[in-house]
Amino acid sequence: MLTVTNKILKEQPDAVVAYLRGWLRAVRLLKEEPEKAAEVYTEEQKSLGRDVPVAVIDKALGDQAKDLAAGTIEGRIKAVPDLTKALNKDLLVKAKAGR
Repeated sequence: MLTVTNKILKEQPDAVVAYLRGWLRAVRLLKEEPEKAAEVYTEEQKSLGRDVPVAVIDKALGDQAKDLAAGTIEGRIKAVPDLTKALNKDLLVKAKAGR
């Protein structure tokens, strides 16, 4: 999930669109090639001085996705918020158009 203030949306829409393009590529990689996504994330962690095996990252990413999907069923999330009321999709549409 990405959140950004209205001030940033107004002042730096191109930067938000560029970020969203990268985010969309990451989401696509995670869905289509989860093992490669884990490798990429592992390398990023190494650059920060953390040595975490790829298998651990891969399992964590998979578990996180399952956990998020199950969150409302297990009672940890009382209700799914109505994001359509607060969601601004204009810049996401621009980001998708630039693929």
